[in-house]
Amino acid sequence: MSRVIHFEIETRNPEKKMSFYEEVFGWKFQEMMEGYWIIITGEDGEEGIDGGLMRSSTEEALRTVNSITVADLDEYLGKVERAGGKVASAKMEIPEIGDFAYCEDSEGLAFGVIQFFKKE
Repeated sequence: MSRVIHFEIETRNPEKKMSFYEEVFGWKFQEMMEGYWIIITGEDGEEGIDGGLMRSSTEEALRTVNSITVADLDEYLGKVERAGGKVASAKMEIPEIGDFAYCEDSEGLAFGVIQFFKKE
């Protein structure tokens, strides 16, 4: 079975959004690259998942995107399409982490799928 392991929050105003979540939940933010921050929601060993905050590139409705870990990304991209979903972005490598793609389910809800690199 595949599990949700990461979430992303879109925003048009990253500073305002980070301030809100820091004040309300005590979350910490670390810039990973321009327009993208890692969200640390708790200490190592605590239950829960961390996430990401990304600057929205559109004026459309903002969303939260959950990412799901899989053993074989290509296999699951095929499953998405056979089940009536859509692969919404080309497969991309996240350096030192894994291969990733955005998809949409059969009703257009976005989610991410990631195959982590094997640790040697």
